[in-house]
Formats: sequence, structure tokens, C-alpha cells
Amino acid sequence: MTSTETIDMRAESKARRARNKENSPRILMQHGIEFSVHNDGAHLIVRHGELKADFWPATGFYKARVPGSKHGRGVFNLIKELGSSGCGRESAAVDQR
Repeated sequence: MTSTETIDMRAESKARRARNKENSPRILMQHGIEFSVHNDGAHLIVRHGELKADFWPATGFYKARVPGSKHGRGVFNLIKELGSSGCGRESAAVDQR
């Protein structure tokens, strides 16, 4: 792999993380999932019913806040774990920087 290819891959990865950071909160709101924003959007605390999870939208990593908690990647996998009905109601995000 040449240095130019490495630089291109890094630039693509950085752009993908920026898109994820921008799009993931909107997807959560579309599914009616409440969250609070921390560290300028780098970390979200997601709540749905009694369930709570930490979510890092840029990388898609999430970890539920329960003993023996599950973890994974991807906003849609997180939504599935939380059991959202996907009814499309919008939820207000709470910004707590």
C-alpha cells in the first residue's frame, strides 16, 4: 500500500465518521428515541423506556448500562437492542455539553 492510498483511506474514514456523527442523532429522533448530547456530539446517552446506553455516533459503538451489558456497533443495531417500535415520532434531544 502506498502512502497516497493510506492518506486516501484515512480521509475516507474521517469523512465517514463525520457523516455518522451528523446522521445518527437524526435517525434516533426519527425512531422516537430520547438522548442527551455530550462532548459536542461525540457521546450520546440514549434512553428508551427503562433502558439506557452510551453511544458514540462517529464510530457507531454502543454499550448498554446494565450488568453484563451488551455492546455493539451501528445506530440501527442500537435501535434494535433498545426495542424501538420505529413509529417515527420525533423526540427532543437534550443538549448537555
